[in-house]
Amino acid sequence: MLLVYTHKITPRLTYIFKQLFVRMLHLPIEFTTTIEVFVAHSGPKISYTRAPLGDAFFVAAHNLLFEQGVQEQLIEMDEWEGLPIFFKTSPHSKIPFDLFAAAFYLITRYEEGLPHIKNKEGHFDPSQSLAGINHFLELPVIDCWVKQFYGDLIQAFPQLPPLDAPKVKRSLLFDIALPFQYLHHSLLSNLGLFLRALAAFDFYKIYEQLSVLLRLRSDPYNTFEFIKKRCLQNGWKPTFFFLFSKSSPFETTISIYNNAYHDLMKSVSDYFKVCALVSVKSQHRLFEALPEELKYLEKEIHREIKTVRMSQGIISVSELYSALTEMEIEEDYSMGYATVMGYRAGTATPYYHYDLSHELQSPLRIYPVVASAWVLKNMTPAAAFSKLEKLYTGLPLSSCQHIFAMTNALLKKNKSEKSWNKAFEAYINKHEITS
Repeated sequence: MLLVYTHKITPRLTYIFKQLFVRMLHLPIEFTTTIEVFVAHSGPKISYTRAPLGDAFFVAAHNLLFEQGVQEQLIEMDEWEGLPIFFKTSPHSKIPFDLFAAAFYLITRYEEGLPHIKNKEGHFDPSQSLAGINHFLELPVIDCWVKQFYGDLIQAFPQLPPLDAPKVKRSLLFDIALPFQYLHHSLLSNLGLFLRALAAFDFYKIYEQLSVLLRLRSDPYNTFEFIKKRCLQNGWKPTFFFLFSKSSPFETTISIYNNAYHDLMKSVSDYFKVCALVSVKSQHRLFEALPEELKYLEKEIHREIKTVRMSQGIISVSELYSALTEMEIEEDYSMGYATVMGYRAGTATPYYHYDLSHELQSPLRIYPVVASAWVLKNMTPAAAFSKLEKLYTGLPLSSCQHIFAMTNALLKKNKSEKSWNKAFEAYINKHEITS
């Protein structure tokens, strides 16, 4: 057990210390504000306050964990053991910055609560983020800090258990916004697809569409059997997020009343976990629209749904997670950027949402996603899987999870895009999951 002395125990402090020590390092901790208790403790201990306490292991505290609300913070970047850092503190500190305050700043998306200009889609722009500006977005910087800090801690307290070599879990998500490219669409939708192909002189697409509609070939987006076979053969258990929303101006999908769509979801749910891909419409009207989408989907798969993912990224972190908490959603897989790879919250380790408006930890668990399907489809298959592998090998702790998203459409069945199928198959085969 690690004992932490501090001058004031706050919800912010207990939240981030438990995330870093208990959930990342599996090291139990206790807190005290009594100097005598701290001095008498014979085991590992650290002092987290404003001034050193004798010769105890001291980490100088920034004010952030003792404040309330969201306010502008002075950020000056520096470096520690080759890692980017901020919130530099006292030269008497064992490390040159407040790791705990910096981790809290990133993991709570504190900066997204400050005034900022949204991009054209209405989202927080990754280029405006601290990680984006300072080029460490693809680094799970919190996990790296924790590993380095624990090394220093072991030097001071050799009785602490050593870190094992990281055994990182790989997790695959499938976003199913459009299960079929041509089949089961309305007549108007198919006519629109035909006219767009005609205007572009894309005669192959016209041929493809007519062949599918005449049942001469299967729908290119219907790749579910291929996915099922490859994943089951190699021990993969992807999570499928189905968009099950009434039509909206933001998204085009199959009618929720379509029987073929119902049959598909039931078939997938027989083998894999099925969850809700939340529409953009629902993000704008969470309390009105989301319960309706969940109700329809639960009715189809005959299971309660407590796990969600936003179909086109998070519009507002604070509003979304407060609403999901109130609706008793247990897990969210939206923490990532839709347009770039990287760690939006600075970590690859799942964590509980901290509500900055009420200063408390919520029961909503957040799973960071390093890459969206939109990012992958704008890369070549070779480049995409090579980059994913590089990011995976850079994960420093066993608490990390390597989570990325694909779509059924990315693996569509036509001659021009079979390279994605081959690359996906090779990746799944190479990284067989046996446990």
